[in-house]
Amino acid sequence: MGFWDVVTGLGKSASNVVSERMKANYWDMWNKIKSSPVDRINDFYNQNNTNDCNRASYRGLAIAALYYRGDWNCARLWREDRDAANWLKSFRVKISLDTSVSADELRRIIDRLAEQG
Repeated sequence: MGFWDVVTGLGKSASNVVSERMKANYWDMWNKIKSSPVDRINDFYNQNNTNDCNRASYRGLAIAALYYRGDWNCARLWREDRDAANWLKSFRVKISLDTSVSADELRRIIDRLAEQG
């Protein structure tokens, strides 16, 4: 194994660690937001949909949480907020092998939202 192989291996390892840490952050956020009241979830969505703070990932989690809480506003947001919907679809791929209850929940929600169009 050459020097550059070692450097490449270290880079891949660091990338995997960062990716897993980001996923853990999203799980923490998902667990907080899904248990929040609908008005707080809507506020969270709106706070992450401004010029100063524009996070498709958090808006996507908010849409999923609205679905989880039974709020039909999620269908409109899913159709209108393409960036958030695309982030959720991408995240769905990343969590396809995760075995936690939260992953199962979120996969089901994303699949149902995608089926609705």
